[in-house]
Amino acid sequence: MKKSIFTLLVVALAAPMMFNSCKGGGDDPTPTPSDLPAPPKTADAIKVVINPPATQPVKAYPVSFEYTETGKAIVGFKNPTMLAGIPVKGEVSDVYYITGTGFKSGNVYTIKGPDGKTYKFEIIQSDSQVQIKYMDPDGGSLDFMGKLQAVVTTSQFFTNLCRSWNIIKTRVSIVAEGVNAAAEWPNATSSAACDLNEIEKFASDYYKITDKLPQGMNVTSVDISNRGTYNISFANKTEYVGEWTSALSNGFNYSWKTDDMGFQLENGKAGFEFVVDGGVTYCIMTLSAIIKDGNKNYDTKVFCTMKEPAMYY
Repeated sequence: MKKSIFTLLVVALAAPMMFNSCKGGGDDPTPTPSDLPAPPKTADAIKVVINPPATQPVKAYPVSFEYTETGKAIVGFKNPTMLAGIPVKGEVSDVYYITGTGFKSGNVYTIKGPDGKTYKFEIIQSDSQVQIKYMDPDGGSLDFMGKLQAVVTTSQFFTNLCRSWNIIKTRVSIVAEGVNAAAEWPNATSSAACDLNEIEKFASDYYKITDKLPQGMNVTSVDISNRGTYNISFANKTEYVGEWTSALSNGFNYSWKTDDMGFQLENGKAGFEFVVDGGVTYCIMTLSAIIKDGNKNYDTKVFCTMKEPAMYY
């Protein structure tokens, strides 16, 4: 059964409830008594969908630009052949992404990409329309028009949710043919909180579910923006960019459509819960799904406990 657990986990990380107390034992955590402060770059956050040029440039050209609430930049490019070696995937097969730390000075956003190069966007707003001057690392520039992507929701729940998170604990449960297999990470043999290679091995040992994942698929962070983007970062420098829509009272609908992600889990729903333990607020996320393999059904649940990083980008 190819690409099932990988799909489930990666989609789950963009979205999920709690499987145990955040601490080692004792009382269960209680609902967070107060709202989290807005992330540091909330006032400067922006997402622009860029209109295609009349004539396609020879070089890769941007089709979207986002500066998130925590200062992370996410840029979508067309013509991926010009971006060989950048290990970032998106929902559309011919759009690749560069992600990195962003800086804003006046109307200019500067991004330091994973390739060590610098990309700049000058953005001038006029209502919902924007003028964009893109300055590439080689000193060239292109002018575009685009449209602002609105904030999905103004609720305090999503102000709490839309930021960067580090996963500190993961639990997976798979039920099939009356057999329930479950495991938690980190554990006695693995210090990683969410290593997809370890989870794949667990699924393979019990149900022969395999995915042939590359090594290093250890999740380092999850970024959720209030303009409908989620970004998952891995230890091997791979990143995935997806979309979420239709905000719910405690979560959202999500989708992931690339072949790289395996099975297409359309119209999925993800929920979140905030808990406080020892003065620290945690975000608990869960995803439930039925994975089908021929005439077999795998009732799979993934639970993750997440915490804000000590420092942002």
